[in-house]
Amino acid sequence: TRPRILFLTARDKISDKLMGFSVGADDYLVKPFDPLELKARVRVMLRNHQESTESAHNYTVGNLRLCLPALKAELLIGAETRPIELTPSEFKLLYSLAKQEGQIFSRDQLLDNLSEGKTHVLDRTIDSHLSRTRKKLSDCTHNVESIYGVGYRFVKVAA
Repeated sequence: TRPRILFLTARDKISDKLMGFSVGADDYLVKPFDPLELKARVRVMLRNHQESTESAHNYTVGNLRLCLPALKAELLIGAETRPIELTPSEFKLLYSLAKQEGQIFSRDQLLDNLSEGKTHVLDRTIDSHLSRTRKKLSDCTHNVESIYGVGYRFVKVAA
């Protein structure tokens, strides 16, 4: 994420403000200003930055929420949040598929995502990881679907 920019300046013409925003300002405060206003504006910028960072690292599809930094998955069922116990490999595969909902991935593509350049992972490892993952997603609105002879995709489960 890019740094947040707050201009503190004595330039108060609208053309100055427009120029500041056009070059990347997130906020613009003209001198003299009240320190409490500066503090409030910085707090808002920090809160917005935190929210955008969190949303960039969290992905929700249907009732499934995935948190990339923590490698955590959870199901949202009514008011309840139920964690899904996934291994790091299962999480990475699920995240790869869920981020591209409906797109078919071959075993080799998934293997590349999982192994990250390491060559000791067998292609049938994908099958066993995804088989276990499917079972763990039994209450999810979406699941991993096998496409015979082609690969896998993440799709909405028929009601």
